Formats: sequence, C-alpha cells, structure tokens
Amino acid sequence: MTRKPLATLLVDGQCGVCCWGGIHLAARIDGLAVATIQQRLQRELAALGQRRALASWHLVEPGRIASGADVVPALLELAGHSGGAALGRALLPLLRPAYRSLAATRTLWARAVPADRRTAARARLAAQGPLLVAARARLPNQ
Repeated sequence: MTRKPLATLLVDGQCGVCCWGGIHLAARIDGLAVATIQQRLQRELAALGQRRALASWHLVEPGRIASGADVVPALLELAGHSGGAALGRALLPLLRPAYRSLAATRTLWARAVPADRRTAARARLAAQGPLLVAARARLPNQ
C-alpha cells in the first residue's frame, strides 16, 4: 500500500549530493517524499523561475513552500522535533547566509560523498520520479 506523503523535498536532480541527501532524509523522516526540482518546476516552483528554483532545496507541504534554510526547521517539525524546529526558526538569520554559502559551493564539498553514490542517487530519482521511502528503511549504499 502506497502512503501519501505529508511533504515533498525538492532537490536539484543534476546535483548528486543533493539527491543523495534527499533520499537519506526521506528514509529517516516518516511521510517525507523526495523529488527533483526539474520534475516539479512547472507546478509548485514556476513563480520562482528555473535559476532561483535550482539554487536551493524546497519543502512542499499543503498550502506552503519553504525554501533554502527555511527547510531546516520545517524538516525538524515534520520529524517530530518541535524543540529543534523552534531553535531552527530562531536561528534563521544565521542559517540563511550559511545555507546560501553551502549551496553556492556544493560542487566542492560534494566530494565528501563518493561519486558512485551520488550517481546512483541521481539515477534513482530520475528513474522513479517522486520517491517515498519507508522511514528508517535500510538503504543500499547510495
């Protein structure tokens, strides 16, 4: 039986580390699906335009879209960590510039994830479309 996701994390489908991270978060947060920005650009993110949409992650929930660093407290809330979410919201003035720096240099720090895992994650999302992973599922090395 397929469950309907509570939220969908949108990641850049050309960024292997983004896909890899999204899949791993979906495996750990019940009700979180992951899809590529490219798959959803014309729907939820059309108002942002392609360049701005691809610059950060987005969390799509019924009636709201969080982008960039604002995804952090939203994911914490979804994961049941309300205290962490409150702290994340309080720290958003610091998190936003830090997130922008990380996103702008992702090709440099992405090397921390082996290339074969980044490639497998990109392929998995491209082949399957929106992916809802069972929370706490044991994932293959991707």
